[in-house]
Amino acid sequence: MIHHEVEEDRDILVTNQFIIMEGITGCQNPVQVESSIGFANYLNHVGINNHNYRLFLKLIQTNS
Repeated sequence: MIHHEVEEDRDILVTNQFIIMEGITGCQNPVQVESSIGFANYLNHVGINNHNYRLFLKLIQTNS
């Protein structure tokens, strides 16, 4: 079961690699910049750990 989850996580990252990088570096207006900063601050405060990283991956997957 765990091996399947790791493979699924890897697939999400590989499939969405461009979208992730574009989201980090592709801000084109002040609203996008502020949104990215706000999300980065949230992640910095909460952190991504083994309890919530799957939620983060699903967020990426559903917003692509």
